[in-house]
Amino acid sequence: QRKDTRALSAISPLTSALDYAGLKLEDHGGGPKADVDMRQDLLKEQEILRIALEILSMLDTKCSQAKPAKKSGRRRRSSGLTEVEEWAMIRKKVATPSFWLLLFAINKNPPNQMHVADKLTVFIAYVPHELVATKCIVQMLSTNMELQESKVEATAIETFIGMIRSTRMKA
Repeated sequence: QRKDTRALSAISPLTSALDYAGLKLEDHGGGPKADVDMRQDLLKEQEILRIALEILSMLDTKCSQAKPAKKSGRRRRSSGLTEVEEWAMIRKKVATPSFWLLLFAINKNPPNQMHVADKLTVFIAYVPHELVATKCIVQMLSTNMELQESKVEATAIETFIGMIRSTRMKA
């Protein structure tokens, strides 16, 4: 039984690094568009999108509340990292795949865009940390006029623009 467990863990997708940047949003011709739409709808119906956004929100809050190490005798945890570094690492590990999931779920899907737009502040909070969060915002705002008119407030736009200006991203 132990041998079976090791064999399964060797082929587990979680044990290998995924090249998220290599993923494409366009249809590869591997199946009908209806399959893509069905998968996107399933993510919404199963509450996966909402749960992912709640987790991202909690992580962002935890990162902001983490106490920086004192300058004298920098207190390290058993991992060798400070509390701030540890939470930042966890945030990165969770944020990257979560925002890729969200990007694929909202791509060319206005109902899913409207569904996640209630948590636009979570996307905005991750702009300094996760480039894909910015791609999600751009995808929603550039393709969904209804979302722009009904879900986006001026303060959110100002915050988003300010964060983009403060990052090292090119225009």
